[in-house]
Amino acid sequence: MHTNLTPDLIRDKALTVLVGHENGIKQADFFAEVEAVLSTEFVVHKHSVKNALWDLSDRFPEYVTKKKFTYRDVRLFPSSKLLSERKGVAQDFTKDLMKYLSSDEFKTLRLNMLALKIKDIERYILLNEIQGLIDEVIYEGASIHVRELEEIIGLKFAINGLLEQLNQVAKVLKGRGIEGDALDTD
Repeated sequence: MHTNLTPDLIRDKALTVLVGHENGIKQADFFAEVEAVLSTEFVVHKHSVKNALWDLSDRFPEYVTKKKFTYRDVRLFPSSKLLSERKGVAQDFTKDLMKYLSSDEFKTLRLNMLALKIKDIERYILLNEIQGLIDEVIYEGASIHVRELEEIIGLKFAINGLLEQLNQVAKVLKGRGIEGDALDTD
């Protein structure tokens, strides 16, 4: 394990990780993922990742966009420039990562990433109040066509089913020992 982990190296690896999140990622989840990736090669000291990345969008505005949706929901998005420059690097990085990890460790890392994505989808649905908007349209929807109303009701059931399925997968992952904020199944 290497011990010479610098803030610049953390930022460089972080940009490569961000390429894998074309639709953005919650900043806290991003920090956790970067730390998990770095910990396969380096001794990562407490807060070193957060300290190096908190101003990533200010340091690299051409590569990273930060959007604050709520106090707790801050998301980072890769720019098209970053995606075009680093897409091949990200694929090589995954191959290199596999050299340092056993098959089981790599699978666990991928499961952790899946758990973060599951929670991300759930948060997106809840924070954007999609279910509430659908209910409003259904109950106040006297001026919409019957076919549209049927489709909207179908969407409501599909979203509820998706949330149930996400919780089931999260419970299965938690049972495999995948822990943390990503799997709080309230």
